[in-house]
Amino acid sequence: MADTLLGGGSGGFSRVTEHHAGVTVAEVLRAGGVDTLFFLPGGHVAPIANGCRDAGIRVVGTRHECAAVHMAEAWARCTGRTGVAAVTAGPGFTNALTGLADSQATGVPVVLLGGRTQLGLRGRGAVQDVDQSSLAAVVAKWTGTVVSPDAVAATVRTALGAAGSGRPGAAYVDLPTDVLVAETPPFTGAVPDRTASAATPDAVEAAVRMLAGAERPVCVTGGGAFWAGAGDALRRFVQASGIPVTTASHSRGLVGDSEEGCLGSLVHGGVAVMAADVVLVVGSRFNGNLCFGGPPLWREEQRIVMIDCDPAAFALNRVPDVAVEGDAAVVLDQMALAWTGTPHKEWRDSAAALAEMSRAHWLTETEGDARGVHPGVLAREACAFAAAAGPGGATIVLDGGDILGWGLAFAGAERPGSVLFTSDALGALGVGVPYAIGAALAAEAPVVALIGDGAFGFSAMEIETAVRAGAAPILVVSNNGSWGDVRYEESEWFGRTVETDLTPVRYDRMCEALGGHGERVETPEELVPALERALASGVVSVVDVVTDPDRPNEILRNMGALNLQ
Repeated sequence: MADTLLGGGSGGFSRVTEHHAGVTVAEVLRAGGVDTLFFLPGGHVAPIANGCRDAGIRVVGTRHECAAVHMAEAWARCTGRTGVAAVTAGPGFTNALTGLADSQATGVPVVLLGGRTQLGLRGRGAVQDVDQSSLAAVVAKWTGTVVSPDAVAATVRTALGAAGSGRPGAAYVDLPTDVLVAETPPFTGAVPDRTASAATPDAVEAAVRMLAGAERPVCVTGGGAFWAGAGDALRRFVQASGIPVTTASHSRGLVGDSEEGCLGSLVHGGVAVMAADVVLVVGSRFNGNLCFGGPPLWREEQRIVMIDCDPAAFALNRVPDVAVEGDAAVVLDQMALAWTGTPHKEWRDSAAALAEMSRAHWLTETEGDARGVHPGVLAREACAFAAAAGPGGATIVLDGGDILGWGLAFAGAERPGSVLFTSDALGALGVGVPYAIGAALAAEAPVVALIGDGAFGFSAMEIETAVRAGAAPILVVSNNGSWGDVRYEESEWFGRTVETDLTPVRYDRMCEALGGHGERVETPEELVPALERALASGVVSVVDVVTDPDRPNEILRNMGALNLQ
């Protein structure tokens, strides 16, 4: 077979066969529905990048390996399919570990392809030689090491299946350079789809009986409902039962906030949850985001019905009264068909009124004088702008501390995958810019990202990635010149702060220097016109908004009492 040149950094290999293992990797990815690879160029993964480019897979080169994994996460959360990233060996891999841990903790299907030292050089002090599989196994759902060309296709195929099956998560594949440059046969197989299992009739009957007999039932959905594609099934169940639903985590927009029976996010629907006597939890665990199943969101006397494809969810922190194992979409349809009780329409209307009271309360939180722009006003106006930006609204990305709380209160969701934020499980900062780029490349909708200035600093250089890739998210930076949430906590605890202040920076000018569009906003009146110009620019933009650091939101003020960290 004809040989082709391989670029520098190839570990001593000057030529590779035309159908090398990198081509096989690309063939498996295409069979698995992957059309975009996020990576940082490096010799160890050059065969993968070249194979993907030849296979018609879009290759997006980033400025940091962790950003590549975060972009793959965002791509997955916007498309509902497994995201894929590739990184080079040693420090390239270790830089990506936070992204790998985040996708696993958050339950996002991501496959990380790691280039690795040649098999014959391991343990001999080779440059960039790290035991990557052992490190990945600490945080990933599944790991695999390829030691021969014949195993490449099967291993990558297994990784795709592992990442997306059951409770989604992170899968890692260790790919030595000498294996990647070796000749492999074409892959002509298929990657199996996610299986969807039904619940037992007895479990469905017990769940329906408990919910039908309740006076104030509420449904809370999480990421498992999103990955199951349960939107239509959830609508059918809500219509049949009259039970109001609040959408949390990845399931935001699974049922649109404006649809009858939807209470919106947990920030507002949580009021009805606290008042409920029975709660149906679909595809979510009682982790910190759900207050571990305890106060202030939950009461001991409440009864819990839980649907999850992973039985381990039933054992975390609070055991449900009725555990229903199965695919969220399948089980919700089973329950809708089995429903014979009277729909809870009066309670649904009362729950909706409670959610509206919460929204009104958050609006009052934005009142009052502020230096520059009140952060609540910024979140309110930015989210309103996003909601009006095109059919179905823009995708909203939230990243930071203080500004995150404001964003969660005002971000609406009318379609799945339209709200991405950092606090799902691991709480990693710095996801905002890569999430925004990944979302912009995954969907046709505009993207508006609301990011704290501290969080922005983690990945601001990815603006150059956006310019190169032709992505045009609007990055709205809440520039309060500080690590706002830490500043508030330290002031409360110690009466002083240590290194929480940041140097005043013109982030709009930074964006301009990297090839994007920049706007500076110092008053509320300047905000919407700046956002409109940013959207019209057609390129990545930074709207740098000077905000008041002394206007913390309710979530931040109560964080210590919630005891979630």
